[in-house]
Amino acid sequence: SQVDSDGNSYAHLYILNGALPPDQFKTKILNYKRQTPLHLAACILSKESMMQFLKKGFWNDLEVVDYRGQTPL
Repeated sequence: SQVDSDGNSYAHLYILNGALPPDQFKTKILNYKRQTPLHLAACILSKESMMQFLKKGFWNDLEVVDYRGQTPL
């Protein structure tokens, strides 16, 4: 569900604050820019955190294309 004016969910907000979201947020939630939390993680998190993010099961969002036509990786 959306929680801010940009359409970001709690999972997006965790990433924007530099933290990994809890496991219950493993869904393909899109904000208004058609970005999943994985899109934001690829831009914001360190390589180590990104690997942890993928290990938590967020790898199923790899094929989602955002408003610029880009996948998270």
